[in-house]
Amino acid sequence: MWPAKATYIGFAVQSWRLVDLTAHNAFMNMAIDEAILKASIQQGKPQEGLQGKQQREWVGTIRFYTWTPAAISIGCMQKFSADFNLSQIEQLGLALVRRPTGGRAVLHGGDLTYSLVFAENNPIIPRGTMASYYKISQAIQRGLALLGLPAQLCHERKISRSAFCFAGKAKYEILLQGKKVMGSAQRRERGAVLQQGSIMVENQRELIQRIFSSPRLDELFSVEGASRDSRAEEVEFGSEFTSLEEVAGGPIAICLLKEALIRGIEEEFDICLARGPLTGWEKNESERLCQEKYSRPLWTIRGYRNE
Repeated sequence: MWPAKATYIGFAVQSWRLVDLTAHNAFMNMAIDEAILKASIQQGKPQEGLQGKQQREWVGTIRFYTWTPAAISIGCMQKFSADFNLSQIEQLGLALVRRPTGGRAVLHGGDLTYSLVFAENNPIIPRGTMASYYKISQAIQRGLALLGLPAQLCHERKISRSAFCFAGKAKYEILLQGKKVMGSAQRRERGAVLQQGSIMVENQRELIQRIFSSPRLDELFSVEGASRDSRAEEVEFGSEFTSLEEVAGGPIAICLLKEALIRGIEEEFDICLARGPLTGWEKNESERLCQEKYSRPLWTIRGYRNE
């Protein structure tokens, strides 16, 4: 499809693990990402299913996944607000989960989600939070270019009052035609980094507007004399983001998108991605975190304030 990745004799190229495209429910998706983060923190300790040299064959992990059924994830420190239409969420049968990373709410189901886990002192990714965002976004930008999608990096922050991630813009997020198409967030813990990101593939604007507008706001906008600023923000909602399929003018296969992103990441980081499964320890830890943390309403409602 694309020219073979160049190899350089004499240079030590890092090998990262690629956990290939999988679909899980919301709670297990978050549990797996945190389990991989915990494994990275404990990388020097023996892990079930991996011994000796095998443990050190990869120094970072990249994972691509989708959500079954569709779900909404909220940031680890995000508060519930009037922007959540909980009755609509319930009627639509959407799961609601709190992420281990920050940021605001994201609708999953028409997107491709990725996670990266790596050591904070890995020399191929700058140590600072914003510098690492920039490097990772450049890799995503490279991948999208292979699909004929000329993405740009956002250089000016735009704050929104909405609880919805894509209603605002943060520095170095991915834009297409000036509109946000990807949101990302990080968690840093004991020398390890987890970055999660969502790339909007399908046009779900109508569904998003139903979910992130509350009955209270609907009543406000129906009242004569409601403030112009409030009305303008409601009309503007949806104009700040787009999807890959809207820009491409047709459907985009998730598998094709994933392969393009893999290539972009390999080229930007100058690494080799090798497909590999979760370790036995990671599988067990994922099951535990899913049952004891992410599927529990108390975590979803209160997050780290309850820990």
